[in-house]
Amino acid sequence: MLARLPCEIVQHIFKHIHPKRVLKYKRTCQYLNQCLSDAYFAYLNLAVSLPADMTPTAATPTTAATTAATTAATTAATTASSSTSEGTRNSQPTEFDQLFLLLPQTYQNLYASQPHMYNLSTIEWYTHSYFVHAIRFRKAPIPLPKALHHLSTNLRQLILTSHSVTEKSIFGGTEFPTTALCNLVNLQVLNLSRNAFTGQIPAHLFQQLTKLEELDLSRNAFNGPVPESVAFMRGLRVLNLDANAFCGEIPRQIGRLSVLRVLSLESNQLSGVIPMEIGELVRLEKLHLGDNLLEGAIPKEVGRLTELKSLSLWANKLSGPIPVEVYGLRALMFLNVSYNRFTGGIERSVGVMRNLRELDLSYNELDGQIPAELSQLRLRSLYLKGNTKLMIAQEVIMNPSFRLMLMLERDMKEKSSTTGKHLEVASNWISSLIFGQ
Repeated sequence: MLARLPCEIVQHIFKHIHPKRVLKYKRTCQYLNQCLSDAYFAYLNLAVSLPADMTPTAATPTTAATTAATTAATTAATTASSSTSEGTRNSQPTEFDQLFLLLPQTYQNLYASQPHMYNLSTIEWYTHSYFVHAIRFRKAPIPLPKALHHLSTNLRQLILTSHSVTEKSIFGGTEFPTTALCNLVNLQVLNLSRNAFTGQIPAHLFQQLTKLEELDLSRNAFNGPVPESVAFMRGLRVLNLDANAFCGEIPRQIGRLSVLRVLSLESNQLSGVIPMEIGELVRLEKLHLGDNLLEGAIPKEVGRLTELKSLSLWANKLSGPIPVEVYGLRALMFLNVSYNRFTGGIERSVGVMRNLRELDLSYNELDGQIPAELSQLRLRSLYLKGNTKLMIAQEVIMNPSFRLMLMLERDMKEKSSTTGKHLEVASNWISSLIFGQ
């Protein structure tokens, strides 16, 4: 019976059904599928369903020419609107924001072109109950809609992430959404962390997003090399690629990011040496390269990072002595070089690191005496376990001002040349693990 009605009549009948339910009728028959699949029906359906302040621009049925004209008219109208109003923030995803991600592309294109979306300066959608409810019947994460490229260059922040690592990954399941992002050339913050995106990051994306100040792609499944084009983002202050599967060497071009404050590449498969160009990042406050396959020595150029507060190089294949330049980083509060192959002693110049609160040198091949200068520091924790050739100085043992946990091998007694008296004190102290308050 429906097949006897003109398509326009069918569309006007079904437009009153909510978008969440209307599309299931496409499975009824081929003719109904055809009527409910074109862009004009998407317009009719959204015009009825959206709130008054979100009603889409008028459209006419159904030829390709009129569809293109409608899109152009919508874009022109929203451009005019955006020029007279400041960008807004969308941090509470609505029911229709959820549908934007779940509906067919005909709907997505229309929805993304609406003034309330076009004027956004910030999209900040976390994977809390809104999206968990929206995809409760989906087995796979939601790919980012290609219609994102309809959003205007007003958009400055795009944040699609999770509050907790224990929550289900909502977005991703596909390769990096380059097409959806390349048009957003004025983005300053891009956070797609804790999702399920895969594949390699194409070099030309960073050549487009040159105004980025914060880039967080951590806790996804990206692979391949870190593109050398990262150097195009000269204003970048935060680069976080933790917990992916990036491989290859750290690009030397990274040294061109002169205003970078945070560089975090932990828990990947990066290999080769730490490039000496790291020393060009003189504003760096956090350098985390742990849990990779890096080898060779720590470059002495690290000593130029005078504002560095946190240095983490744990679980690599780094070797050689810890450079004296590292001990000269007076602003450093956290230093972790555990689970490497470092040799030599702990420099006495460690005593100048008065801001240091946590020091982890465990599971290396360090030798010599633990310097008494450590007693000048106000450490909360000191980990030295696994360095069986280290010896304990009396000043370190007896100083009651230490608030630290000193993890030493139990067989140090046999391997140390410290006097018996000191060893007796050390043995009793080590057995308790915690010394002082």
